[in-house]
Amino acid sequence: MKYELTLEAAGSKREVWALLERAASLYTGGGSTSVPKAVAAKLLEGICRHMAVGAGRGDAFADYEAGVDIALKKTAAARRRYAFLAAQARDWGNISLRDTLKGLGEFFRLYQPRLFPLDTPGDIDYQLSIPVEGELCGVDYVLEYIRRLTIETRFTLRFDEREVEAVMAKYDGESGELLINVFDMAFANAVARAIMHLPLNRLFLTLGERDALIDALYARSREFVEITVSKAIEDLSLAVAMRNADSLWYFETAGRNLCRRMCHSLAYTPDGPACELFICDERG
Repeated sequence: MKYELTLEAAGSKREVWALLERAASLYTGGGSTSVPKAVAAKLLEGICRHMAVGAGRGDAFADYEAGVDIALKKTAAARRRYAFLAAQARDWGNISLRDTLKGLGEFFRLYQPRLFPLDTPGDIDYQLSIPVEGELCGVDYVLEYIRRLTIETRFTLRFDEREVEAVMAKYDGESGELLINVFDMAFANAVARAIMHLPLNRLFLTLGERDALIDALYARSREFVEITVSKAIEDLSLAVAMRNADSLWYFETAGRNLCRRMCHSLAYTPDGPACELFICDERG
């Protein structure tokens, strides 16, 4: 959602300036209402955001305070969800994920929801399987990011940690330094195993299992591949006991992405790019 950052859109100038003076005083610790122009512009941006979110009270001050209250409650909710995530999350040796888990904690130390609700401080750069797109920012962005990362974390933790680490190492010996998504690797192999009706307590495929999978899907229609992947995801969600609406949406969306990659790869020869989609244990 976009917000008009003009005095006219926010209400009467007198009310807005009063709110701006109050925000400037809070920013300076009560010592002054004089701040640099750039800071004033950011404070005004935050005021307009709060008024837009809290609109409908019929009074600019009431709209503003309602918006602030909503931002504070969202921040408290995000903090609780982060605490839950941090208590169970593993970084799997991936530097980007490790830094992002720390960066999320740093967000709550630096974030000022009353003054600068649109800021998103902290190093939050780990690439999710399904990125948070659109115009979300501030605590709205962090809430959505945590929601998605929690789903990814819960899924990978359904498997033996040694198996996840081995899949990452097999993908690349220096996978910890790469901008890769751990969930994507685990999910692709798990879906492949579900398609082949293999036990879903493991992630690796043998070379023979991978080749059998490719043979079964090679030269088949896109519709056939989509239906096959969709059924596999249904079985997988039951196996990992993640059947809530958020998880199912995430699996289905990730499944569509995987399906596109599979269909593209399968358009080549059976021993072509499709072989690179799944990580195998040559010893199997």
